[in-house]
Amino acid sequence: MSGADKMRKVQRALIDYLVEKKGDADVSIEYAVMFYVGEWYKEVYEEGESAKQKLKQALSSSELSDKEKRKFEKKTERVLERCQLMKDFFMKTADKKQMRKRAEHIARTGNILMDSDAVWLVKYLASNREFSQSFDMYLKQILMGIHIEGAVGLRTKAMRCLTLIIESDPEVLRIPEVQKAVHVRMMDSNAAVREATIELVGKYVIAKPDVLPQYYEILIERVKDSGVAVRKRVIRIMREMCEKQPDFEKVPEMLSRIVRRITDEEGVKKLTVETFQALWFQPTRERDSATLIRKVMSMTEMVQICVKENSVEFFEQLLNCLLKSGDRILLSASRQMVDTLVDNVLTLDSKIASDESKVNGSVEESASLNAAAAHASHQERMLACLTTLSLFSKVRPDLMVKHAETLQPYLSMNINSPSEQQVMNQVINMLERVVPLMEHPSESFLKSLDEGLCTLVKDSGMRIIASALACISAIYNKWKKRRPAVIDTFLSYLKFLNQMKDDVENKSGHSIPPEKGPLVQRSLYSIGLMCRYFDVDAILESDTEARKNLSTYCCPLRPTNADASATTNHTRVGDEQIAIQDGDQTTPKKPQPFKEDVFSVLSFFCRNRDGGIRMKALNSLGNFTATHADFLLRREMRNMYVTLLNADDKEYLNLKIQTLRNLELFLTAEESKLVKNNDEWQKAKEVQDLKEMELANSGLASTIIQIYWNAVLSSYYNPVDAVRTAAVQVTVLTLSQGLVTPGASIPTLIAMSTDRIPAIRNKVENMLKDIDSKYAGMVPSKAVSGIRCSFRLQRHLKRDQGTPLRGIRACDPSAASGAKGTAVRMQHGVPKMTNEGQAILSGLYQSLRVNRQQRRSFLSSVLRKVQEYSPSEAAKVYEKALSSRKNITMFYPQTALQELRPEAAHQRDTVNGHINMANQIVYFRNMLLSLDRADDDEDVTEENPIANHRNEGSEEDGESGIAAATEAEDKDKESGEEHTEALSAGEQANGAQ
Repeated sequence: MSGADKMRKVQRALIDYLVEKKGDADVSIEYAVMFYVGEWYKEVYEEGESAKQKLKQALSSSELSDKEKRKFEKKTERVLERCQLMKDFFMKTADKKQMRKRAEHIARTGNILMDSDAVWLVKYLASNREFSQSFDMYLKQILMGIHIEGAVGLRTKAMRCLTLIIESDPEVLRIPEVQKAVHVRMMDSNAAVREATIELVGKYVIAKPDVLPQYYEILIERVKDSGVAVRKRVIRIMREMCEKQPDFEKVPEMLSRIVRRITDEEGVKKLTVETFQALWFQPTRERDSATLIRKVMSMTEMVQICVKENSVEFFEQLLNCLLKSGDRILLSASRQMVDTLVDNVLTLDSKIASDESKVNGSVEESASLNAAAAHASHQERMLACLTTLSLFSKVRPDLMVKHAETLQPYLSMNINSPSEQQVMNQVINMLERVVPLMEHPSESFLKSLDEGLCTLVKDSGMRIIASALACISAIYNKWKKRRPAVIDTFLSYLKFLNQMKDDVENKSGHSIPPEKGPLVQRSLYSIGLMCRYFDVDAILESDTEARKNLSTYCCPLRPTNADASATTNHTRVGDEQIAIQDGDQTTPKKPQPFKEDVFSVLSFFCRNRDGGIRMKALNSLGNFTATHADFLLRREMRNMYVTLLNADDKEYLNLKIQTLRNLELFLTAEESKLVKNNDEWQKAKEVQDLKEMELANSGLASTIIQIYWNAVLSSYYNPVDAVRTAAVQVTVLTLSQGLVTPGASIPTLIAMSTDRIPAIRNKVENMLKDIDSKYAGMVPSKAVSGIRCSFRLQRHLKRDQGTPLRGIRACDPSAASGAKGTAVRMQHGVPKMTNEGQAILSGLYQSLRVNRQQRRSFLSSVLRKVQEYSPSEAAKVYEKALSSRKNITMFYPQTALQELRPEAAHQRDTVNGHINMANQIVYFRNMLLSLDRADDDEDVTEENPIANHRNEGSEEDGESGIAAATEAEDKDKESGEEHTEALSAGEQANGAQ
C-alpha cells in the first residue's frame, strides 16, 4: 500500500469517526468534516502547484541533461496524478449523499475508531504540518519575550500568547521552562503582567483539576495583590473552581480569603458579593436537600476558619450587604439555611452527648482517645454553626424568631471547657436579639429564661456575665411585667461590698481576707454591669426594703453638691464655659441613691492595695460610666483618670490601659446612642428637630472627652504596644464623632502615623486624609510640630539605646513584592536594598507632595529651624556668652583646668565658693534657656500638652485652674527671687575677695 493510500485510509477513518458522532439535528459535524476536507484539499492543491513550479524551473535550467529532465517530468506526473486522486477523494468525501452512505455503512458494519485512537490520529496529522514542526522555536521566542523583554506591553502580549497555547494544550505548562517563566512573571512589578499570568494559571487549573494543589498556594496569595484587576481575576478563578469542584478540601479556605475582600475597593466588593450570592444565596428546591446541606457545611467550615483567624466580622459585613436590601430571593435562601443550621445544631448536640458517654464508658485507651477526638471535632463544628446563626441573627434577627424556644434549654448546659463557654456565649447573644421580637411569648418561657440567665450571672465567668446581663436587659426593656431576678443578686452584692468597705475603713489594719477576694472581684464586676444595663433606681424606687442594703453614709433623699453641679446647664472647664445640654435647668434631678452608692463603692475599691481588686473595680467603673456619663465630670473621676493616664510607673501600666479602654467604652456607648436616636428620629422626623437632637446628644460627650483629651494624647507616647493601641482607638473614635476640633491633635496624629504597628499606621493615615480633605491646609500647617512629636515617639520606641535613631524603616510586606515570609535584609539599622525601605514619615510626605505650595512652605519651615543654629548664629551665641565675666571659666579650657586643680578646688571649698559655683550654674542655665525662648515654648506646648491645660480649659474647672495658675506663678516668683538673692550674694562674695 502506497503512502497516499495509507493517508486516504487515515483520513477516511477520521471522517467516519466524525460522521458516527453526528446527531439527528447536529450540523456542527458537517462543518467539522468540511473544515478537515478543505484543509486537506488546500494542502494537496499547494503540493501540486509546488510540483508544477519545480518542473518549470527544472525545464528552464541549463544544468540538467535531457535524460534528467524527462525523469523529473515523469516524477511530477506521478505527483500530479496522486494529487488529482486525492482531490477526487476529498470532493467525494464532502458530498452529503456520500456522507449518508458512509453513515449507513458504519451503522451496518460497526467499524469505527475508539476515542483514544482518534486523539492520536489527530496528533499524528497535526505533527505533519509545518507549524507543528517549528512549534519549539516559536515557543522559545515567546518565552524569551516573557523573560527578557523590558516593555510591559510586550511582556503582557507574550504572556497572553502563552495563555492561548496552554488553553489549547494544557500539557505545555508541564514543560520546565514554561513553568519557570510563569513563576517569575507571577511576581512581576507590573499588574497587567501579573493579571495575564494569573489568567494563564487559572485556565490551566480549571482544565486540569488534578494540578490544583500545585498552584493553590500561588493563587491564594494573589488575592491580596496590590493590583485591583489581579484581585478580581483571582476571585473569578476561585469562584469557578468552587462551582466546578465543590468537594475540593480547600474550598472553605478559598472562601474565607474571598470574604475578606468585602472591605476592598468598590469593584472588588461588588464581585465578592456576587460570588457568594451565586454560590450560597440561591433558593434550593425542597427535594434537593443534599445541595442545601452541602452549602451549609461549606459555610460553617468557612466560619470555622474565620473564627480561628479572628475575621468573623468580614462575613458579618457580607451578610449586611446581602440581606439589608430585603430581597425576597435572598431572604428565602437565608431562611432555608437558618433552618438547616438549627437542625444541624440539634444533630451535633446529640452526637456530643453520645461521644461523652463513649469517653466515660470506654475501657480501652485507644477507643477513649478516638471518642475524645470526635467529641472535640463535633464541638468545633457546633461552635461554627452557632457562630453562623449568631451572625444571621445580628443582621436579620427575624429569621431566628421561631427557633428561640429551641435555644433556651442550652442555658442549663454545663460549662467545662473554653469551647463550651463560647457556645454558651453565642446562644445568649442570639436570645438577646431574637426574644424581644417574639410577639406573645409564654410567661413560663420568660420566667425560665430569666432564672437561667440569673444563674449564669452568679456562677459563670466575666464574658458570660456581660452577655447574660445584656440579654436580661433586652428582655426586661421589652416586657416589664416582672422585676428581673438579677436585681436581688445586685442587692446582695451591694450589701456585701458595703460590709467589706466598712470593715476596711473602720477597723485599723484590716484588709480583705484572701478567701473573700474572688467574691469581692465578682461582686465589683457584676454591679458595674448591672448599673450599665438597668436603671436600678427606677426599678427599686418604691422598694423600701431594698434601701436597707445601701451604705450608712449614703444619703438617698438629698442630692450631693456633685449632683447639683452635674445637673446644671453649664459647667466650667478651665477658663472656658462649656454648655451641657441635659434637659431643663429648672427641673430638679431625682435622687439616685443606688447609683451614688455603687459609685462610692467602686471609687473606694479603686484605691485598694490588692492589684486584682483594684483592676476589677476600675473595669466595673468603666461599665458604670458608659451609661451614666455625668459621673465622668466629677472631680474624683477626673483626678483619678488623669493621674493614671499621666503615670509612667510600670506598676500602674495595666490600670492605664484599662482607663483608656473605659474611655473607649464610653465613646462606643455614645456612638450607639447616636445611632439609636437617629433611627428613632427617622421614624418621627416630621415632629422633631434634627439640630436639637444633635446638640442634646453630643454636648455632654464633647464636654467629657475634652476634659481627658490632652491626657489621652500624652499617654500615647509610651513604648508599650497595648497602651498606644488603646490611645489610638480613643483618638479615632473621638475625632470620627466630631467631639473635638482636630487642630491640636494633628501633631500627635502625625506621630501615630509613624508607629511600628501597621494597623495603627493605616488607621491614622486614613484619619489624616479625612482631616486634610475637610480642613484644607490644616495638616501641612502642623507638619513641623508633627515631626517633633514623631521624634519623641521614636525615642520611646527605640529598643537598643546604643544604636542611632533612624528615619527609615522596612517597607510593609506586600503581596506583590515577593514570596510569603521573605524577610527584609537590614544593615546598620536600615534596609540593605533601596526598594526595601521607606521613610518613617512617608504618610506625611505623601500628603504634602500633592501641592507645590505646601511642599515649599514645609521645606522652608524645616530649613528655618536649621538656619537658627547655623555657624554664624553659633558665633553670636559664643560672643554673648563671653561678654559676661562670670562665664569665662566655663568657656576657656585653661581656666577650667586651673579651677579643677586639687589646690584650687581646696581653696574654693568654702561657703562663698559653693555660692559662686551655684550662681554660675544657675546663670548658665538661664542663659541657655533664653537663647531661643520662642522655640522652647513651642516645644513645651507640642511635646507636653498637659502643661498648657489651664489655657485651653481642658484639665480643671474654673476655680482649680485659676488656683493652679496662681500657685505656679507664685512658685516662679519665689524661684526668681531665690536666684536673684543667690546672684547678689555671689557678687558680694566676689567683691570681698
